[in-house]
Amino acid sequence: RQIRGIYRRYNLKVKKVRSYTGAKVHIHDYQSLSCFQEAHFDTKYILDQKALPEQIYQKFLTADWMPRYQWTLQFAKPRFRFLAYSHNINSEFGLKYLLFCLMYIRFLFNNWEEEITIGMDQGLENCSGSDLKLNCWNYILSLINAKAYQYHVGNDIRKNLIERSHKTDDTHFYVSRASYFKDQQSFLQEAAGYYHYFNFLRPHSGIGMKERTPFEVIKKSGLIRPERLMNFPTMILENQIHVLRKTTDFLLFNSELKQLKKERQTIKKIVDISEKYDFFEAGNAQKVLTYYQFSIKASFGSQLTRKISLLRKIDNF
Repeated sequence: RQIRGIYRRYNLKVKKVRSYTGAKVHIHDYQSLSCFQEAHFDTKYILDQKALPEQIYQKFLTADWMPRYQWTLQFAKPRFRFLAYSHNINSEFGLKYLLFCLMYIRFLFNNWEEEITIGMDQGLENCSGSDLKLNCWNYILSLINAKAYQYHVGNDIRKNLIERSHKTDDTHFYVSRASYFKDQQSFLQEAAGYYHYFNFLRPHSGIGMKERTPFEVIKKSGLIRPERLMNFPTMILENQIHVLRKTTDFLLFNSELKQLKKERQTIKKIVDISEKYDFFEAGNAQKVLTYYQFSIKASFGSQLTRKISLLRKIDNF
């Protein structure tokens, strides 16, 4: 708001990107979108010399406990974001954190009939530009009625929405709150506060936002009890990957199971693949054959409830 005021007082103009005919072209049709229909998934490298003052950059650089990456899943219409952090990046973090967030949305609002579309770049934490890997991810995502696509290499305007939000991360969190980062515990407390501030307190001036907070946009849409989104945990992925595995491996197992059924594999093969998934407490055949018969929609809700309860009991949360 201060920057807009300066521009107005001095009659400064912002260069706008327009189409060949001169008309504005928006990334999404915000009027027709529902709150959780379109999303963008991205990883930010926190130690950005172009964004951080030298003193803060040096502080982060020498702090071994400081995460190096921020994981963001942002929904287009309300600008609502899920945030997580990590010291490293890999595709397991990318897939399982994405599934965890989407399952959380499904569990809260029961909006199974609405397909969720996620845009992502071609980083190694996603699909590395591989169509084969993207098809594999989409086969898993299809079990919860979602799909992903990859941005084109270079200047793809579809990623503008989430890339612009990283500037807000720098100015409103990493720069302004850096003095409160003493250790990993204090960082997580500040990160949880920033999640609450961005989604529930900070008004947005983007298209269709009308100076409302993401929470106000979601509440206005008529979804039941959107305040439950406040309970989503802020986490460092290395510390909680075991929780993500136990929560999401059920989807991965069902995806692989469907493939085996198409190939007409034996029951022994089904039992064998169960050994690599954490949600099985025992590797016996009867356990497997009883477990996989339940539908995904009926089964994962109780699992997710248990995992969220477990997260709340961990000291970091």
